[in-house]
Amino acid sequence: VLPCVPLVSDEADRRFELAGTLYDEGDCAAAAATYTSLLDAGVASGALHHNLGQVHLAAGDLGRAVLHLARAGQLLPHDRAVAVPLAVARAVVEAELSTGLADPFGGTAARIADAVTLGALLVLGLLLWLSALALLGWRLWRGDTLPETQKTAIRRGLVVVLPLAVLLLATAALASAERQAPRAVVLDPIPLAATRGGSTEGPAVAEGVTVRLGDARGSWQAVRLPDGTQGWLPAAALGRL
Repeated sequence: VLPCVPLVSDEADRRFELAGTLYDEGDCAAAAATYTSLLDAGVASGALHHNLGQVHLAAGDLGRAVLHLARAGQLLPHDRAVAVPLAVARAVVEAELSTGLADPFGGTAARIADAVTLGALLVLGLLLWLSALALLGWRLWRGDTLPETQKTAIRRGLVVVLPLAVLLLATAALASAERQAPRAVVLDPIPLAATRGGSTEGPAVAEGVTVRLGDARGSWQAVRLPDGTQGWLPAAALGRL
């Protein structure tokens, strides 16, 4: 676990250190309860979420481990000490999945969003778009004075460059929207409901899987699983990121 960092009060610091001691002694349940009491009291820090996630991971509670380690990663995005345990927790989730939900951000759009740099897509798409405009402008400016071979080359270039530019720009927009979609972690294994209210159950969703969120209706939340399957889960079964 991470060492104590100054929190909101001496009492909070004392409880933070106590939770670390309990964890070192192997009492994960007491350590988790102590860290959680700090969160309930309104204390929030990357170190607190990281340590609570580590405790849950040691206790085998993958859902809450991924949730708190991911929250720690949001608060401490450049801290390798936080990134490594999160990667370990997600690897454990993937290893235990048998339904093809191994990728916590799965789905085609989500995989694109995580695999590419949005800025690079935009720059490349704009460069191709400008190239297409340049080819078209050259063709219009030179008009009939261009040799037939150059006219043919320009037409072929436009056929390739223009659709590719549109594709890259559309992909960038899709990746941007996907990255901004709200997400949540499944806290405990639970069957996916095909309809709100759970009248028709679908495949079981493993703990620790990250899902994309849709509409919320009462105590139910529309979700999209990593393989693209959509359905409903009780909001209480999810920890929002």
